[in-house]
Amino acid sequence: MVDTERKGEAQQSCQNITDSGEKEAMLPAAETAPNDVTTVLTSSTNPADSADNPDSSPHIALNISSEKTEKKRSILKRIPKCGLILIVFKVLLNCIHNFTVKTLDLHPTLIVFYRSVIILTMALPWTIVAEKPPFPPGISLKFQGLLLLRGVLSCSHTMADIFSMQILPLGDFQMISALQPIFVSFLARLFLKEAFGVFEVSALLVMISGVTCVIKPPFMFGSDEESTNSMFWTAAGVLLVSKVVQSNNFIILRFLRDQSAAALIASREIIFTLGCFYVIMIVNIQLNNPTTESKLKVLALGCCTMMSSVFNILAHKLEEAHTVSLANRSLGIVFAVLTDIIVFNDVPDSVAWIGVVLVILAIIILGAKPLIQKRRKQ
Repeated sequence: MVDTERKGEAQQSCQNITDSGEKEAMLPAAETAPNDVTTVLTSSTNPADSADNPDSSPHIALNISSEKTEKKRSILKRIPKCGLILIVFKVLLNCIHNFTVKTLDLHPTLIVFYRSVIILTMALPWTIVAEKPPFPPGISLKFQGLLLLRGVLSCSHTMADIFSMQILPLGDFQMISALQPIFVSFLARLFLKEAFGVFEVSALLVMISGVTCVIKPPFMFGSDEESTNSMFWTAAGVLLVSKVVQSNNFIILRFLRDQSAAALIASREIIFTLGCFYVIMIVNIQLNNPTTESKLKVLALGCCTMMSSVFNILAHKLEEAHTVSLANRSLGIVFAVLTDIIVFNDVPDSVAWIGVVLVILAIIILGAKPLIQKRRKQ
């Protein structure tokens, strides 16, 4: 009888231990997360455990990095209109970049090549410190392909942009670039199922009207010396095709919004450097040693592009693709026109000023959308 009672007590104690373990397992993740992470990380150092589950460590790293990314994004989301604020800083850096490009007497491919090497020099240490490789092994083949496609498309349209920037006035360059939201909005609706309603349509129509007033197509406003220049229209055509290509990048960035900014920039610049190198070799572009002034300007281009890319990626993680694109191009036009006036003494005429006013109106339309939505919810 004594043995039977002891066996019963032993079974009861084992059952209590099992029940307590099950209860602990059912606790909320927020209460058990720190201890679980510490335990898993400690057990993963055991060679036997690593041999049984070789993929455990990468999954742990991905989970921890995703938690850090979510925390950073939640902090940025607490700031009202943070995405649009980042776009303002991005546009200011782009104005400095565009002005510097116009003063450089180098082939567009060489400018992109030198600039990419500088950006890559800054981006690679960032990826090492943040432990974010340019092409993370933990993501699917689909996302690896999107990273590669984004780099190729970015390299193509960047060389086209710099070619057009060296020929066109900055105001005209930005006005033609402002047509890009049309393609972005349609692609975002098609692939991402993002909203495309009255506000977006109104902003696009106002934007097109502003572009028309500044560009002044010859068939509408007559022809002048600049409009009959073949290089002017060649650059305008190349820029328009470039904007169609670049529109796909905005959609790809929305798919890759969970990826680190360091990894996105580094992967892009790796493809930039390789792409420009092969173009230089195939087209037989002469490599030369730039002057000290040109070297400093290229360094400034790299720094502006690096910071602009960071702001652009973060803005796309916080705002919808077509909203970012519209705000980016609208503000870009305003700052470009001001640069033409202040730096190049190129004062727009009355029709061009109407175009600038229409662009500002498009920005107001975009800003009114979230305010009206909040009032309707209240």
